[in-house]
Amino acid sequence: MATSVRRPVWMFFLIVPLVLLSGFGIPRIGFEDGLKSIFASDAVTFQQYVASSKSYAHSETDIAVLVTAANRFDTAELEQLQNFVLESQFLDGVEAVFSVFSLRRADPATNELEPLMPADLADGAAVQRALLQVNSQPGTGARLISSDLHQTVVVVSLSQAFSDMKGSSAVLAELQDLATDTQIESSLTIGITGLLSARDQIISGLKQDQLRINFLGGLAGFLISFVVFRSFWVTILNTF
Repeated sequence: MATSVRRPVWMFFLIVPLVLLSGFGIPRIGFEDGLKSIFASDAVTFQQYVASSKSYAHSETDIAVLVTAANRFDTAELEQLQNFVLESQFLDGVEAVFSVFSLRRADPATNELEPLMPADLADGAAVQRALLQVNSQPGTGARLISSDLHQTVVVVSLSQAFSDMKGSSAVLAELQDLATDTQIESSLTIGITGLLSARDQIISGLKQDQLRINFLGGLAGFLISFVVFRSFWVTILNTF
């Protein structure tokens, strides 16, 4: 304490900049009650989520998987997509998977519901007719596939037990592994988005930033204590 009194100028130049820097954060303090608002940022993952939510239907608690073909989906690509959808349903924590293969239509003859997509994906003409029907369905199909038929979304819903940070992170990791394997075996490009994915990556980034801030804060505290007390061992005791 005597050292700080004898060297008030040193203390002034050390403390005032810290106070000024902390003041810049005061206007940013606020309260939000929605998940989308809480995780809103300029991060690439969040911007991908915003873009996909405008084009395709999925809620804040879903994982959205964007699947893109080189041109229009052909038979081979649809078969790979179908396998991806099927395997996604067996991942731990996945409650339901909604895709173009989930859509149903009424049979004109029997009026019974049947899959919109044909069972034989090798029938190229029937597949293209089905894709056009998917795209023309108001409120559902048009939000599952792009107008040029080269991009679609697969919506993965998690069970309640896996909706927390730990559970959703585990599902996202397995889903990413499955997407990577599918991309290797096909010409599809698969990207995972949705608020849960953005939350997972943003929080992971925040944890890394917190570690860096703690380190820099400890270093700054060490230097200030060393200047004030002029003793290495006293500084160690004061810092830690």
